[in-house]
Amino acid sequence: MNTREPERNVRDGTIKGHIEEGAAFLALAKSHERTPESAPLPSPSRITDNAFAFQRTAALRAAVGLDIFTAIGEGHDTPATLAERCGAAERGIRILCDYLSAIELLSRKEGRYIATADAAAYLDRRSPAFIGDALRFVASETALKAVLGDPVAVVRNGGTILDETEHFGAPDQADWSTYARLVAPMMARSAALLADLVAGGDALVKRILDIAAGPGQNGIALARRLPDAHVRAVDWPSVLEIAAENALIAGLDERWRALSGSALEMEFGGPYDVAIVARFLHLLAPQDRESLLRRVHAALAPGGRIVVLQTLLDEDRASPPFAVAMNFNILATTPSGEVATTGEFEALIHRTGFGRLGWHDIPDSDERIAIAWK
Repeated sequence: MNTREPERNVRDGTIKGHIEEGAAFLALAKSHERTPESAPLPSPSRITDNAFAFQRTAALRAAVGLDIFTAIGEGHDTPATLAERCGAAERGIRILCDYLSAIELLSRKEGRYIATADAAAYLDRRSPAFIGDALRFVASETALKAVLGDPVAVVRNGGTILDETEHFGAPDQADWSTYARLVAPMMARSAALLADLVAGGDALVKRILDIAAGPGQNGIALARRLPDAHVRAVDWPSVLEIAAENALIAGLDERWRALSGSALEMEFGGPYDVAIVARFLHLLAPQDRESLLRRVHAALAPGGRIVVLQTLLDEDRASPPFAVAMNFNILATTPSGEVATTGEFEALIHRTGFGRLGWHDIPDSDERIAIAWK
């Protein structure tokens, strides 16, 4: 048994060794002491709120996975009835729902939980606007590993530290089929707007190239408005299987064809009247973006149009907030991707041979639609 008295710091009397940090603690406490001439320290709440932000993602995943919002919409609105309906412990349900109330996705009245209007619209499976399953892509195991696994290494590396099969630029990467299957409901409104913009003009459109087609919603929406138009959709095989199902459901199986493979390597054929490039350019290195758009330009008929749906940064690169956050996500999930500024995008369009360029905003969205003519 060690009976030796702990050694004390000569300067401040704190115990050395295991509790040597006591000096730092006392210094921090002293810094918080108010004196007539000292300014108060700012609140650390913004730092702590950001440090714990991952809990919001976790709570959303739990709530959607347990169908909390659907159950509340059905009338199961107390911890006990929710626990029975969702097959979970009452304690877990209570703590989760209290947190969902704190982040304003639920409210509570007389011991009963009520979904807020946005949560009821988008997170109740009975709603036609339900998008909850998109979390399986947005917060997939791979995405969380990329962003939270070792962010210091990501920044030092200047790109993802995921391996060649995991990162979001990898051939037929598994998360993209999840994206195509589950994120499509979030895209319906923008696909309809894109189709209205393109089909509403006087130009004849018979051949459509849909690059990085995903679930195919953009090409399908446009072809449904143009009864003589045919679509060629480019993406990885596993993704195009899902797009083909959607084309069949839309009654377009005779006018829709898949081109499986890398959009950066394949021959597109042509000539096309319209080429759609949606939510793709930010995944690419700058030189690959330019190469792709030059090849798209070559595949278009004279007077053809490229239609780009994309989130872009303002020139200060610090706004809009969603685009800035997305750029950090792209840093972690791709080797060389980056969200461009509006000015960079416009320069790219003109540098790759396109002329007139028009912009169209999507209501309540940071995404924009650009249409440029060959």
